[in-house]
Amino acid sequence: MHTISRLLVTGLMLAGLSAPLISQALIVPIGGKITKVVFCLNGGIYFTVLGFGAGAGAFTFTPGSILYPWGPPRPGVNVLGAADVPYGCVISVKPPIVLPSLRVFMSGTSLSI
Repeated sequence: MHTISRLLVTGLMLAGLSAPLISQALIVPIGGKITKVVFCLNGGIYFTVLGFGAGAGAFTFTPGSILYPWGPPRPGVNVLGAADVPYGCVISVKPPIVLPSLRVFMSGTSLSI
């Protein structure tokens, strides 16, 4: 019984120490030109980014996102930032339509088109 408790404590310690490493791996860079913007019923702004590599894709700007100068995302401008967790943009309740994306936690856009 003593060996089992020692293994359990060791396993919990390793899991606790690796948690910061796992959370850091979820950060995805955003970078490129915004091509489409859709306003969400659940308070976000869904947008798609045309770019290269991991910076391209679908993202949602939420009310809690950190925003640097020049306002929220809009079509035709460039964006640079970071996203973290999966987020669903609700665009219709009946029938239920949810656009999958990643939640933006910080971003900045260019001044003009």
